[in-house]
This record gives sequence, C-alpha cells and structure tokens, in this order.
Amino acid sequence: MAARDPEARQAHKQAVKEAKAAKRLQKQGLGDPMAGAKPCTLCDRPRNLLVRCQVDASGAWQMACGRCWLAASGGQVDGAASHPHYRRVVLPSPRGVRQ
Repeated sequence: MAARDPEARQAHKQAVKEAKAAKRLQKQGLGDPMAGAKPCTLCDRPRNLLVRCQVDASGAWQMACGRCWLAASGGQVDGAASHPHYRRVVLPSPRGVRQ
C-alpha cells in the first residue's frame, strides 16, 4: 500500500470541512439566499419561488416569477377574462427557502 502525501490529505480534509460548514449554514437559512434559485422562463431572472403556468395558445408550461405571473394572469389566481390561455398548477415552496 502506497503512502499518501500528508499535505494533500490535509488539504482534502480542509475542503471537506468547508463544504460541510457551507451546507450547515444553508440549512440554517444563513447561507446564500439565491442558492438553488431557478430562472423565470419569461424574464430569465433567478428566483426561489416560481409558478408553473400556461400563458399563451401554444400550451407550453412556463415557470413564472411573481412579477411575470401578475402580468400573465391579470392579477387573478385563476386568471382574468382578458387572459383566456392562462392556467396554473400549484407547486409547493422549495425546501430550505425562507420567505
């Protein structure tokens, strides 16, 4: 069995400790607030909370942020009469995100 380089082992241990600390902070809600954020398919801004909805005649499902959702739905949960192609699906909030 070959002897391992003690400096490489120490560097690896330090990297593992840093990764665990970052993960611990994220679970406590103290880490990066945009970690795990996904882009809105209508405006491409990263957001933690998206609404899955259909907004046009193509029937393609979109993931919309709050601002885009208001424009797509007319501000109504089930859509306004002026937005005939609007449909939405209720999605649970992502885990670990504080709102």
